[in-house]
Amino acid sequence: MDNTRDAQRSVRTPGKNQKIILKSLKTRSPLSLDYFSSIKSAVINLESRGLVEIRGEQVFLLPLGESLLEEWQNPSRNEPKPSPLVEARKQNRLEKSNQFLELYKQGLTYQEIGDQHNITRERVRQVLTKNPAFHDYLKEREESKE
Repeated sequence: MDNTRDAQRSVRTPGKNQKIILKSLKTRSPLSLDYFSSIKSAVINLESRGLVEIRGEQVFLLPLGESLLEEWQNPSRNEPKPSPLVEARKQNRLEKSNQFLELYKQGLTYQEIGDQHNITRERVRQVLTKNPAFHDYLKEREESKE
């Protein structure tokens, strides 16, 4: 796996031709070097990175190239993980939004909540709108009115 990550770093943004070559080799390895005549330089580049091997006039996909291709094709693995700081900020926002929701449930208006927290009523509305529990509460309130 470390080799795959090293190779992925060395091919930071895989070129269209490199992907075409690796995909072709995955389905039909080996292939003749003549098959890639118009993009031969990309094949040589992949060989220098240890992703393919050229033996005679045949191009073979190496295990490292195959695992790298899987990494490229699996976008969920490539998604960056949110930092702890970002997660903490989201949690703080949700807690503040829940506090606003409790005040709103007690009958306070946006303006009154905003006055308590030194923000505008529009900002209170924006914060509450992002809270899924607020939408659930509004639905429940509408259903109870009916």
